[in-house]
Amino acid sequence: MYSPAGKLLDTLGTAPGMAGVIRSSGESLEILRPLVAPTTTYAIGGSMLWIETGESRRLDFLDLDNRVDGVITWNGPDLSMTPAYRQAIIDEAVESVPEESRTMYRASMERRPVPETIPATRRVTSDHEGRGWLELAPPPGGDGPRTWIIFNLEGAPEARVELPPNMSLRSVLDDAVLVVERDDFDVEHVRTYRFSGA
Repeated sequence: MYSPAGKLLDTLGTAPGMAGVIRSSGESLEILRPLVAPTTTYAIGGSMLWIETGESRRLDFLDLDNRVDGVITWNGPDLSMTPAYRQAIIDEAVESVPEESRTMYRASMERRPVPETIPATRRVTSDHEGRGWLELAPPPGGDGPRTWIIFNLEGAPEARVELPPNMSLRSVLDDAVLVVERDDFDVEHVRTYRFSGA
């Protein structure tokens, strides 16, 4: 944490970086990311800093004003990687690239190291009041809604929001959410939706 003048004020903590595996064969060297690799995300709102790593069902938070920190954990379905999950992850990734590149891309995906578990969460953001909005990672190959859990400033779950799978939340405004929404022709539209009752 730095002041507006660029002076280091405090170190807030450490979080995992990008995971990768280095393979060497003869004269070649390649660095492979795992098939799925959680990425740490941060969100700050008001005096609250939220930290999500995706590695487990865990959300860390820090009140920068009062120097109070906490950890939220919860139970859920088993996160063990299975052959069916592995195949669904590869199929989903291959579908996202142009058809002429799919054979080569599938071969690349199938060579990647396979982690023992799948991510529990995808990312965290915050609203103007400082509440944490945590997106749960959907199951591989799933086409259900995108689920967000909202945590209050004490770290307790306050609400649950579900967005259609074609909608990606970009920002939480005072009384609305800013999203990118894909239509039936795969065209992206930036839109705002007001909260119910707002």
